[in-house]
Amino acid sequence: NRSEGNPALWSRASSTLSGTERERLLEEIHRPHWQRVESEIRRLLEQGSEPRPVVHVAVHSFAPVLDGRVRRFDVGLLYDPRRAPEAGLAARWQRSLRRALPHLAVWRNHPYRGWTDGLPTRMRERFAPDLYLGIELEVSQRRLGLDGSLPVGLAPVFADSLEQADASLPAPGISHCVARGTGVQFRGGGNRPGRRSPPT
Repeated sequence: NRSEGNPALWSRASSTLSGTERERLLEEIHRPHWQRVESEIRRLLEQGSEPRPVVHVAVHSFAPVLDGRVRRFDVGLLYDPRRAPEAGLAARWQRSLRRALPHLAVWRNHPYRGWTDGLPTRMRERFAPDLYLGIELEVSQRRLGLDGSLPVGLAPVFADSLEQADASLPAPGISHCVARGTGVQFRGGGNRPGRRSPPT
């Protein structure tokens, strides 16, 4: 989730890879994913006579304990508070999630700050605040299945609560670009059905 050149791009598991192996991962996974997300955002913004805001949700998991420190929450919503539409959406989504999942603790800008280096931050440099809203959805690994997947029924709750939260955005319809891992899912506003693209 970090840009090229950021030391945090590489995990502990990949820290021993050779330069050639790292370049292959950048070429086959990292660059195509970032480029695909940006190109799809542009495509969605160019649809219709007037551009509609694009909500980009990047989904990650986080360790419940890091360096001996317990993270006492289940879901984090990361965003840039300097971008008013984004901050408003994050606040509304938090309230919507708390109503739908009262047994889960939902925090904002935890476990990380939403304006630090990452894919949404790069997209914010490309697109205006009223056209691009980037939210990172962080889910505690203790809430995931043994295979790392979301429990059955939880993903639809995330999607439905987001629909409720962004219903008040100042646009007749919202285009959604939801990114997870190396696969990208795009959902159009209104009654347009969703579709999933193959992993990059």
